[in-house]
Amino acid sequence: MEPHNHHALTVIRDTVDTHPRDWPTLHRHAVEFHLRNAQAWANKATGLDLAAQVDPDYVPGRTPQP
Repeated sequence: MEPHNHHALTVIRDTVDTHPRDWPTLHRHAVEFHLRNAQAWANKATGLDLAAQVDPDYVPGRTPQP
């Protein structure tokens, strides 16, 4: 990769990496996306209820207790 493009990508990555993330919102969106796709086509394609893959007790950022 050309040095100027590498530099540009490094600046972009560093900017994104320092931006705070709202993990609960990102997780909620991921679950909603998963459930929409499961209902739209994936359940039929797999023959499974993929909604069962969602752990309703999962909290992003929390360390699971043994």
